[in-house]
Formats: sequence, C-alpha cells, structure tokens
Amino acid sequence: MEEAKGHLEGEVDVMKEQTEKVNQIATNLLKQCMPKQRRSRRRSEMRVMRVFNW
Repeated sequence: MEEAKGHLEGEVDVMKEQTEKVNQIATNLLKQCMPKQRRSRRRSEMRVMRVFNW
C-alpha cells in the first residue's frame, strides 16, 4: 500500500511539473503572438484563455 502511495505521489509531482512547463510554453507563445497594440493584445489573451479553458 505504501509503495503504491509513493508511486502515485511521484506521478502527481511529474504531472505538476509538466503542467508548469505547458503553462510556461503557453505564456511564451502568447507573448510572441501578442501585437504591440494594447486593444488587440487583450483580445488575444481572451482567445488563448478560451482555448485553454482558463
């Protein structure tokens, strides 16, 4: 039982790391895609948030 619990906790840690990496990549892509104009930037953010269901 303890072994299984330890394994699952390890899996959770890996998933958290992967989620953080995905969020970093999404943030970087968002920054690259954002035009310099503020109005358009806000629209781009909303579009990405909708895609990722944030």
